[in-house]
Amino acid sequence: MPKVLLTSPCFDAATIFGYWWKDKTVTQSLVNGHETLDLKMGDAVRDVFENAIQNFNPEVFYGYGHGNAELFTGQNKDILLHACYNDHLMSGRIVYLLSCTTGQKLGPSMVNKGARAYIGYDDDFVWADYDLPPGGFYHGCFYDFSNVIIANILYGNPVSVAVERALERAYGWIDYLSSLEDDPLASKIIEYLLHDRNSLVSFGDKSAQIQNRMIDYHIGSIFLAGFSPLELSWQDVKFR
Repeated sequence: MPKVLLTSPCFDAATIFGYWWKDKTVTQSLVNGHETLDLKMGDAVRDVFENAIQNFNPEVFYGYGHGNAELFTGQNKDILLHACYNDHLMSGRIVYLLSCTTGQKLGPSMVNKGARAYIGYDDDFVWADYDLPPGGFYHGCFYDFSNVIIANILYGNPVSVAVERALERAYGWIDYLSSLEDDPLASKIIEYLLHDRNSLVSFGDKSAQIQNRMIDYHIGSIFLAGFSPLELSWQDVKFR
């Protein structure tokens, strides 16, 4: 049974969004039969994280949180991974970091130290609507783009497929939003989606995957339950 580790900080606007988005990933991981460990809030700190890596020994690590070129952080920006300090802990694992700029140095560094594959971003990950609570129409565009990646990894698709499908999803949203001529925010959402799409990078073995063939995830999700006050939910959008 594949093992999946997540870190789930929750202490500011960005991590509140990440926490909500992450819950759907945990659901999928469990439904797909993976042994899943979620380090929430006060447990998303270095000592607990390093202990989990060594003793739980996951095949996949998915983390969201603040980062920079060399660092990835957890609760209250506690440093979880530091390039050339402890990123050797990712050796043998598939890693997806929903975090700013870790694709510049940290991602390549952990691959050089034996990580099977890294997926992340070489620039800031941005979204255009920070109004709480999460789950609104515009939030969904960015969540959907990101979740396609980890959902495909958890299903058992190769890293290359996960990235390809995320890019397809971004193109689908951009095409759809371009048709909303009367929406004053559509152009800004498109701008930010283009930014995130262009910032998406992967390193390591693009054929890396885990064993699983229960529920495929292609375009759309069966696990997402938003609570948008808008008449149209982002989950109702269908692409060609």
